[in-house]
Amino acid sequence: MPIEARKEQLKSMRRLLKENEKELSEALRLDFNKSAFECFLTEINPLFHSIQEALENIYAWSSPRGIALDQRIHFWSRAKVASQPKGNALIFAPWNYPINLVFHPMVAALAAGCTVLIKPSENVPHTSRLIQKLCSIYFPEEWVYCVLGEVDTAKELLKESWDHIFFTGSTPVGKSVMIAAAQTLSPVTLELGGKCPVVIHKNANLKIAVKRIAWAKILNAGQTCVAPDHIWVDKSILSDLLPLLKKELKKQFSSLIQEGTACSLVDRKAFDRMKGLLSDLEHEKLGEIQEESLHFPPTIVLDPSKDARLMKEEIFGPILPIFSFEDESEVRESIERLGHPLAIYLFGHSKRELRVWQNKTRSGAIVLNELIMQLASEHLPFGGIGNSGMGQYHGKAGFDTFSFQRTILSKISWLELPIRYAPYGSKLKWIKKLI
Repeated sequence: MPIEARKEQLKSMRRLLKENEKELSEALRLDFNKSAFECFLTEINPLFHSIQEALENIYAWSSPRGIALDQRIHFWSRAKVASQPKGNALIFAPWNYPINLVFHPMVAALAAGCTVLIKPSENVPHTSRLIQKLCSIYFPEEWVYCVLGEVDTAKELLKESWDHIFFTGSTPVGKSVMIAAAQTLSPVTLELGGKCPVVIHKNANLKIAVKRIAWAKILNAGQTCVAPDHIWVDKSILSDLLPLLKKELKKQFSSLIQEGTACSLVDRKAFDRMKGLLSDLEHEKLGEIQEESLHFPPTIVLDPSKDARLMKEEIFGPILPIFSFEDESEVRESIERLGHPLAIYLFGHSKRELRVWQNKTRSGAIVLNELIMQLASEHLPFGGIGNSGMGQYHGKAGFDTFSFQRTILSKISWLELPIRYAPYGSKLKWIKKLI
């Protein structure tokens, strides 16, 4: 797509979101009781920022950049690198943020000049059907096309050759996508999950820490890939942390239940899975289970076995295991054994201690005294490493994901130096002197 056409599609997306915000919010409410507040905060508003960032920078991102060459080797030559669209992109979106995670990678793909086929999740039927309807209204179908379906549909799509496949979802399914993509040598970006830990140092401000942790865990009923999965807390402050954290989790959850804005688990399968993760484990529920509405209260599990299912899978719900530690090096080793997460959250660490964590661990992000908000900036690349994924997007990183960096080299044709051509004879010594 020419750049002006790309900008028109991005503006069409902005109109789609502005003109249909109420309908999109209602679809999310019908699918898993997501509130209008959370819809705007986590789904709609980030997209406005992403679109604006792309519109403001698309010319700069697309402009070829000159490359300085060594003229001893490239005599009277010039070179540049141009960003060109990869071509036809396939985007698989998950159910947990079904608007954001359809349109956010779409912003990057359209800005780069790609055509896009999207497949929303079948687990949120109201939202997915609405997205398909709106795409058919706001975009030319030769540029943006939406397909609905279940697993069989996804498998059929993966049999085709794509210029780029962008998948957001679980690690096991991500592996299947990568295997299928290998058959057609289609490049992939995988935005997966993982067990994001929170590590609380003895110097942490506990009143602030518990507020931020509770909010991040309750947001979207814990169904967030960068939600805090479990907590490690310095043993000396465990007895101080627990009552504060329990009080804050109970307070925030009960207030959402009372005003009817608590997000539910997405379906009965997810609800039953939470129960299964807690089987045979001592735990404390900080609220009432609501079977009919699929509301599951925040639940504390203190020091579960490392072999428990709870610690082998991404929790993806409002259950929060808590461990104490005396030596942070052992915590880092435990985190590394669980695979590289999308984020590691630290509270109360000094700059020197932060550098140790940077050097001794790997993760998509490392965040000090905050949670989840690393996603809120288009200037910060988002993505995982290892089990948590490969490739990045948001802002320029997303544009680059859907672009091909093409080398362009040109040289004069009216002058030639014969030294590189056969026969070589005694030319080697002159070549060595020259370069």
